[in-house]
Amino acid sequence: MPGTARFIGASEKNNGITDMCDLEPMFDSHCLTVPYNGSVGFAFYQDRPFCASDDVQVLIPKEEVTGWALLFVATIIRVEKTRFSYGYKWNMARMKKTTIRLPADASGEPDWAYMDSIMRGLPFSAAVASRIGDVRNMDEEEQASLTV
Repeated sequence: MPGTARFIGASEKNNGITDMCDLEPMFDSHCLTVPYNGSVGFAFYQDRPFCASDDVQVLIPKEEVTGWALLFVATIIRVEKTRFSYGYKWNMARMKKTTIRLPADASGEPDWAYMDSIMRGLPFSAAVASRIGDVRNMDEEEQASLTV
């Protein structure tokens, strides 16, 4: 019988979930997971607490950022994955040296509001909102239920 906690492994499918386990979650929700082994660079937003294998780097935001903005960052991280492979792993040392180019505001800081608005404006955003518990109104909820 599978457990209730998500186990995130080095997978490019199913939001990185490779199994369900009976362990107490090791990480809180609202972060990104990026495998450096196996399916290197397939970044996913985690909306629930989870456990992770050693093959996965967990990226926890240092400041308040919406789930939508983190989905944007996950997409940008996936662009970088082509530079790495099983033989040239994207380990933490290499991740720290990697520059991820994000939209910036006038002061040069990441423009989280802009990234949030881009992701919310995508045609499938209502379906995503229903899955991450961020449906804002009944119209979005109805649209999400029609597209899932």
